[in-house]
Amino acid sequence: MLGQLIRALSWRVFFLLLTFFSGLVSQTYAYKETMLFDYMPNCAGKKGLLDFHIAEARELIKAAKHAIDTVDRNIVAQKLVTSYFKIEFVPFDVYVELVNTFLQTGAYPDKRKKPRLYCNDDIVQSFPWNAAAVDANGEYVVNEQNGQYYTIRDIYPNFPDKKNQIPYLVTDRNAYYFDSPNMGGCAPGSLGETLTGMPDWHSWLSPMQWTSTLDSEMTFICPEALDGTHKFLGYLGQTGWIDPDSHTTLDSLVPESGTLYHELFHLVSGRIGFKREMDPTKYKTRIVGDYSASLMGCLNLDRDRAIMNAESYVYFSLAYWYYYNDWNNGKKRITFYPGYAVYWDWPM
Repeated sequence: MLGQLIRALSWRVFFLLLTFFSGLVSQTYAYKETMLFDYMPNCAGKKGLLDFHIAEARELIKAAKHAIDTVDRNIVAQKLVTSYFKIEFVPFDVYVELVNTFLQTGAYPDKRKKPRLYCNDDIVQSFPWNAAAVDANGEYVVNEQNGQYYTIRDIYPNFPDKKNQIPYLVTDRNAYYFDSPNMGGCAPGSLGETLTGMPDWHSWLSPMQWTSTLDSEMTFICPEALDGTHKFLGYLGQTGWIDPDSHTTLDSLVPESGTLYHELFHLVSGRIGFKREMDPTKYKTRIVGDYSASLMGCLNLDRDRAIMNAESYVYFSLAYWYYYNDWNNGKKRITFYPGYAVYWDWPM
């Protein structure tokens, strides 16, 4: 019990430092959607839709924040936190606050510049380790000792996992990052990806200063998440109030904007807890990842993985939003403790 208290307090101190950094403002969302991201050319024609998705993300985070702000006296919030996060209130609230801060102010820890938003992955290209490497200007560089081009393997001798990960080049930045084969960018079945880079990662991985490792933030919303071919609702709450007798599952109510909302949890946590000159792999434990995407998978995650799983925040926020939203129909409020629609006082 004492260990849990110390851990909770350490996270609380950590969060206080983050709020000092980010300069939390009032709950009024004065920061315009267009100021949060730099929309890239491949999002031409989709700006209005993406702005709408950001507006819905603000509705979802507003609900999530209300839940954590009232959890000490709110039985619905308590039961949803139990269902989706196994009562791990800290650092659960840290990530909600970070997304809320970003949507209000555009700020997040160690932000370098406005993140880029792409609508496909046409600027990401995978390479084998023995491919010729390019420099920060996109040019090949000759090894003067043997007259051959430097390979990517040559310039990243310190990369720890060459067996299971491969290089990807972000062509409009001439910068490398690393991921599993067939998983970079909009891989088959992928709806989005966020790349946050790591401060000072290049100097840790490579002695070659003429090449570049990704040290910026970018989010991809894949075509399948924007073209209407997916299973998502067109907008938040499209079906209206849900009758619990229907046993409607929460995953059938996720709006199209849920993909962007999911990616925000990766974005704001991507540089969390980093200290200069530290081994970049040592701070990854505070980055929200992807342990499960399915509803039942999320509900069955253990506590430590649930609080670090982006889709768990999507389901939690949506479940509370359905309770929190005023449907103006005089009917009893509902939510989704077990993953399907129930009245708020179920099974009390």
